[in-house]
Amino acid sequence: MPASQPFTFTRPLLVAHRGFRADYPENTMAAFKAGVDAGAQMVELDVHLTRDRELVVIHDDTLDRTTDGKGRVDEHTLPELKKLDAGHWFHPRFAGERIPTLKEVLRELSRRALINIEIKSDYGQNPRVSSEIVEGVLNLLKREDAFAAVLVSSFDPQIIENTKRLNASLPVAFISETTEGEKTVSFCRELNVFSFHPNFLSVDKVLVKQMHTAGIQVFPYNVNSEREFRRLIDTAADGLITDDPLLFKKWYSCFRESI
Repeated sequence: MPASQPFTFTRPLLVAHRGFRADYPENTMAAFKAGVDAGAQMVELDVHLTRDRELVVIHDDTLDRTTDGKGRVDEHTLPELKKLDAGHWFHPRFAGERIPTLKEVLRELSRRALINIEIKSDYGQNPRVSSEIVEGVLNLLKREDAFAAVLVSSFDPQIIENTKRLNASLPVAFISETTEGEKTVSFCRELNVFSFHPNFLSVDKVLVKQMHTAGIQVFPYNVNSEREFRRLIDTAADGLITDDPLLFKKWYSCFRESI
């Protein structure tokens, strides 16, 4: 049986991908707050472990692209990472933005929005690290009393299975670049996912209907053009993951006026 719905939301669910990534430095507190202020019901983020085994929010396993630091995230301690600038690369006005910890994000947002924590598939190649991250996320959610606000997602089925093994009631999501019709539906049913997050290019009405029949929500990513927004709304997808939640709200308002 699919997981019971852990939270309520207004369809279509608006998910801010790495926060308001279009106008703010991704995976920073500024981007998350802006996404929620723009109307996102959920923010999506990525987690990695530091050298001293703290959970930090950053997409890449290296620091070079989105900070003024160098090297792998897991080669640095949290105090070292907190000295880095995670905003200036995007625009000088964001200079001084820091890499947030997952704890900081939960404390800031879990009462205001739903949070989609993605655990990177790279760690599926290292079961020890993968298990440590999953256990760390679950322990933190327990300490912060944040289970009701969280969805855990991954491209890696093993990470999803490990999460469900440790906490059967926590909603999980499978992310995929491609879909294979009924085979994908059956796979998601076996994983006992709450939602399926496919690349928007692979979504059509048939797939959404099949997922709904299986009791699974569909949240395509990353929807950043009005043409694809309208097409995906027409498929009856339950929500959309976007880099620009403000444009999403504008498009949806125009869409509702046109029907």
